[in-house]
Amino acid sequence: RSNYWKIMIKYYYTDTEKSYYKIFNDINLSKSNNHIFFLNGDIGSGKTSIVRTFIKARKIDKVITSPTFTLINEYELDNLKVFHYDLYKLKDSQELLDIGINDYLNQNAIHFFEWPCKYESILPKPNIIIDLISLDIGRLIKVTDKYNG
Repeated sequence: RSNYWKIMIKYYYTDTEKSYYKIFNDINLSKSNNHIFFLNGDIGSGKTSIVRTFIKARKIDKVITSPTFTLINEYELDNLKVFHYDLYKLKDSQELLDIGINDYLNQNAIHFFEWPCKYESILPKPNIIIDLISLDIGRLIKVTDKYNG
């Protein structure tokens, strides 16, 4: 295993959720199931749709909703756990620690964080950052994929 990181940045324009599948075809998910995604974008920009697409791409038929009120949604996909966090309503870092974030992060899983920016000092560094920018028609999506080279 080498000691450097490769970074790939790709841009996508989309006007349908269906085209999000292309993003996950392009992302380098190593054999490890432990990945951290940061999802950035305004309210309604498609952050939960990204998680829904990730799960549906694995041929899993589950209802995927935003964890706005629950803070964390957990999904079991065969031999893979997926945690979807919405940090928007948290007031401070202590609240994040109080919900047991470290216990969740210690599990071998895929972790999707909505609104991570206020908590970057206590969250692990992301493997993948997805920025969603709403346009008059459609969205511009920037994917920054960091992987060990």
